Amino acid sequence: MRFIHNFSPETRSLLHRIYKASQHHRVRQRAHCLLLSDQGINTTALMAIFSVDRITIYHWFDAWEAHHFAGLYDKKRCGRPPKLTDEEQNKVQYYLAQHPRDIKKVVYLLEQDTSKRVSTKTIKRLVKKTRVAKSAGVNPPQAWRDTRRERGGSDAAACAAGDGSPDAGAAPARSASGREQAPPP
Repeated sequence: MRFIHNFSPETRSLLHRIYKASQHHRVRQRAHCLLLSDQGINTTALMAIFSVDRITIYHWFDAWEAHHFAGLYDKKRCGRPPKLTDEEQNKVQYYLAQHPRDIKKVVYLLEQDTSKRVSTKTIKRLVKKTRVAKSAGVNPPQAWRDTRRERGGSDAAACAAGDGSPDAGAAPARSASGREQAPPP
């Protein structure tokens, strides 16, 4: 059994004030745990009171012993680590330059090269992130302005396929009877 003992009256008073008035639930919970430990409540009972594992209680104790009041607070976290390394992100940029309108091709090439499978949404987020980071003048591929391009419904895709008019790549219009109609002049 492990306990935190021998708080000075000032420390006990500050812990009690933090336990009662802190804005952060976790900080209040840790301060309360330390106060209860000082009163002689064992770690098994603390586990039940706070609904945490024994190792969590021990981490709280370790943080208190190492950092005192600062140990009650969570450290800053940066979020989920990226799926792709910087080198792999550069490869994605290269593949996007080669195939700016085909995200699925970029995903396929990246998987062949790195054995990592990422979604088309991951590639789009990467493009958005690099677009914000490079807003000082470098234009990344503009293929994601309209998500309809992946579904084949974009006028720009039709223009690229034909003579430059939006209707060049479109199927001929049909009347209600199923006959082809001439395009409007």
